[in-house]
Amino acid sequence: MKTMKTLINKLRQSSFAILASLVVLSSCKKDFSANPSTPNSMSMSGNIPAFMPLGVALNGFGNYPADSIYVIYPCERDLVRDAIPASALPISIQDYQTDNYAAFNQQDAYTISDTEGNLKAYISIIRFNNKPVALEFSMDGSFKKVLEQREWADLDNDGWHTGGLFEDRAGTHSDYIEPYTLPDEIKNYLSVNFPEDSLLKAFRTKEDAYLVITKNNGGYAHVFNGNLEPQKYLALCGSNCQLEDIEKSNLSSTIQNKLSNTFPNYVFNKSDLMTVNNSNLGTLVLINANNTRYAVAFNNNGDMISKKAIY
Repeated sequence: MKTMKTLINKLRQSSFAILASLVVLSSCKKDFSANPSTPNSMSMSGNIPAFMPLGVALNGFGNYPADSIYVIYPCERDLVRDAIPASALPISIQDYQTDNYAAFNQQDAYTISDTEGNLKAYISIIRFNNKPVALEFSMDGSFKKVLEQREWADLDNDGWHTGGLFEDRAGTHSDYIEPYTLPDEIKNYLSVNFPEDSLLKAFRTKEDAYLVITKNNGGYAHVFNGNLEPQKYLALCGSNCQLEDIEKSNLSSTIQNKLSNTFPNYVFNKSDLMTVNNSNLGTLVLINANNTRYAVAFNNNGDMISKKAIY
């Protein structure tokens, strides 16, 4: 266990965050302290500095040995945090989570305010498919971004290390697998139930699930659990939507900037042009943000028009 002095020194070197096991670190570069093994030990009283730890355990996600991670949260100085019951979150936030994270479990909820009590933001920490997800919302309850997660050893580097929970950020696409190498159980299921679909890409996740992307008058995501059983099926674009593969380098700067701002340190998986009857509808991008996959759609102006959490 690290001493408090070591903790202080480490966090002062790190990018600003609120400690989370999940622990959220702040850009305020101040001391955080807590016991990650007791995530619910924090008082519900107010005026806790925003950079203090929040504490949500990984709970064995992906059979990973570590029990805590960090979620990067850029903030202004002198902000304070209030823990609030999930029921106190604005209805717009509750509806957003219900609409975008099917069967999620709420863990913690917080307001971020200045020292005069002026509300600045909300932070909601949920579990989606047993994975921690930290979301930032504006003071009006509108979605702002998915907060980046890091391991302790990666607070003051690029946010990943080989063999770590976020090693895919290295750009090696270690989770990508050739579709023809999919287990026979998955290939047989797809051939029987979706005989007209063409395989586009396949991935093996940290928890040994499989994500398969297919197309057939539309784009579709198929999720199979570690036992190779079908777990989820999701349409990624509308009926009769045709997908044409494009490279990340061909994405507009507007789209790339919006992805970076909304999903800090995301991993690119795939992108396609969406067309219907030869009319260009926009761009569909598949990404990995903190081990949760998202299909993000943009219109021809580069505006984000939808974000679907796949798995």
